Amino acid sequence: ASDNEFLSIEVKTSEQLFWAVEGGFAPVPKAGSRAETIYNAAKQVLREIISDNMTDYEKALCIHDYLCMNYAYDYYSLGNTKDNMDYTCYYLEGLFMDDNKLVVCDGYAKAFSLLCNMEGIDCIRVTGKVSGGGHAWNKVKIDGVWYIVDVTNTEIKYGRVIKTVGDHNMEIPTQEVLAHELFLVGDDEISSYVPFANRPRNFYNNCDDNYHYYDNDNNTQSLYITSTEELYAFLDYCYAYNYGMIDFAIEYQYYSWLVSTYKVEFNRIYTYFDKVMTEYYQDKVWADMPGYLFGSYTTNRTSTTAVITIFSGMKLNLDEMEQEKLEAYNAFVEAYFNQD
Repeated sequence: ASDNEFLSIEVKTSEQLFWAVEGGFAPVPKAGSRAETIYNAAKQVLREIISDNMTDYEKALCIHDYLCMNYAYDYYSLGNTKDNMDYTCYYLEGLFMDDNKLVVCDGYAKAFSLLCNMEGIDCIRVTGKVSGGGHAWNKVKIDGVWYIVDVTNTEIKYGRVIKTVGDHNMEIPTQEVLAHELFLVGDDEISSYVPFANRPRNFYNNCDDNYHYYDNDNNTQSLYITSTEELYAFLDYCYAYNYGMIDFAIEYQYYSWLVSTYKVEFNRIYTYFDKVMTEYYQDKVWADMPGYLFGSYTTNRTSTTAVITIFSGMKLNLDEMEQEKLEAYNAFVEAYFNQD
């Protein structure tokens, strides 16, 4: 879509390309320039992850997931405060030219804006201040409403270790896992750790609502769990589709009930889910217990206070399943998809 804008402008650098596309211009990259290399690489990414029959929501989700799954946060460059803006992680080069695939928040925000606007989806990069310094994220317009997307902080991070990086001692996670906690949410969902945004135009693109990914992700099964019955239905959903990993949200009232009923600490509630999983498998004839992992992250959501959790490692190896169990699993899947 960006090629079809009415006004065009020549671009040579990645920054010129970013600002041109976000500003609604058709970029004309100078031959042999970085802008040409990056623009062509970005087009190739979109060809691989986007189809013409997708909605704007589906396109934004694909772009968000692509960035989360293919790039990692560059803690080394962030910790080296001297001349750290010279690193590619702050620019589109870090995503489309650097094989290390390391970026910081500004790189994520510029890439999300570029890819969305190239698809004709209005999107801007937003900057603000947090306790550790500056931060960058996005606002994107879906179905006439502006929402926040924070690619940097929507992932769940595990195994934090303290390391000396440049001038700082930093907590660095050993693993980043795809989640959607800050995908299409309102301003109030990010205001708790971003006190203000320092670009005036951001205030004119208000978003007071949440799309709420966990309610609207699909038409088959809600990823927002409010009861044990829904939890079992969610497990059926996971295994019918044979997911390797999926994130979901637990209603805070249900979460609190589980804590009080089973007398466990808030941060140990996954012991209850272990119990539920064991009982679930014992009732199935089609599978031995595979390895699985619950990793939870508690968040104070304003409109839908919930616990965001990751359910991973439960994918079945159908190639190695015994014939009798494979037939039982196939029957389970067929019954699941044929139910009213």
